[in-house]
Formats: sequence, C-alpha cells, structure tokens
Amino acid sequence: MFRCFSSNQRSWRRTVQTLKVLEFRGSLAPAELARLGADKRGEIRMKRTYVTAIKTLIWSIFVPGTVTLLVPYFLLSSGFDSFRINLSSVRFFGLIPILVGAMIYIWCAWDFTIVGKGTPAPFDPPTELVVKGPYQYVRNPMYVFVALALTGEAILFETTILVLFAAVALTFFHLWVMLYEEPALKRRFGQSYKTYCDGVSRWLPSLHRRIETKTT
Repeated sequence: MFRCFSSNQRSWRRTVQTLKVLEFRGSLAPAELARLGADKRGEIRMKRTYVTAIKTLIWSIFVPGTVTLLVPYFLLSSGFDSFRINLSSVRFFGLIPILVGAMIYIWCAWDFTIVGKGTPAPFDPPTELVVKGPYQYVRNPMYVFVALALTGEAILFETTILVLFAAVALTFFHLWVMLYEEPALKRRFGQSYKTYCDGVSRWLPSLHRRIETKTT
C-alpha cells in the first residue's frame, strides 16, 4: 500500500515538472503580458488555467483517489476486517455521504484551479487565498470530503475497518493542518489568512457563521 502511494507521489511530481515546462513555454512576464492585446492575454490565461486543471486532475487521481478508493479496496479485499455489522438495505444510505463528499471535493478543486490559480498539492499550491465555495463554511472542506467518503463506504460495505482507517486518516490530517498547512498559509497570505481563520472554523461547517459574515 505504501509503495503504491510513494509511486503515485513520484509519478505526480514527474508529471508536474513536465506540465510546468509546458506552462513556462506559454507564459510571459506581467510587463510583457500587459503589452499584448486583450485576445492574446486571454489566450495565455486560458492556457495557464488549462495546465493547472490538468495538474489538479492528476493530483486528485493520485492522492484523494488513493485515500478514498485504493486503500479502502486494499483493506476490504485483504480480509483484515473480522467484525462486520449487518445493516441490510440501510447500508445503501452510505451512498449519500459518498456523493455529498465527492461534490464537495469537485467544488473545492474547481475553486483552487479557477480562483486560487493553483492545485491542492502542497508543493504546487494556489497563488491566491481561496475563501469562496465550501471554504466559506469550513477551512478544510477537502478533508471533510475524505471523512464523508470513508464514512459512507464503511456504511455501504458494512465494515468497521474503514471506520478505523477514517479515524487514522483524520488524525493525520489534523496534525498536518496544525503543524504544516496553517503555518505555511499564514506565512504566504499574512493577515488575510489570520482574518479568515477568525471567521471560519477549522473542522465544523457553520452556516450560521457564514450568514453573520454576509449580513455584517
């Protein structure tokens, strides 16, 4: 499992390097870009967005795909789970959090690409702070997606091993956010990110908080 994840990471890094070369070939300095016509500037921006979207798609396949599909498949097919719960037809309700989580991730990935002009990868992050979409309600909606997806899969397949895996994954995400991600975002975006953190919860989505922000 870890060899597969490591191989995916190496493949992703090689792909990003290739795409960055292509992006560089089609890029211009801001001063040079300003001298071009509106049509040419739009064409160059579209090319950059296209390359960023490809990188986001590849990252989504390699990393979230590994965590929510490949690892659960490995755990379910390995026979590790000796304790199962018979939920009968109720188990199909597990599809709801899976679909909701998938929609949240797609929305987040779109905002990262279009608004943030970057990818979810920590080594190729957005250049602009993303506070739209799901990020209006919670600071880490992509990790919420993982929790929803794994919970839905645990219900759908009537297994406890995925509940344990979800707990381990969320513990790792929490440590990652606390020790690396938030300090890095504070360094990159400064007071804008600190203000955002003051208004939006790290883990618990809050519609009420969003309504307060919008009406004040």
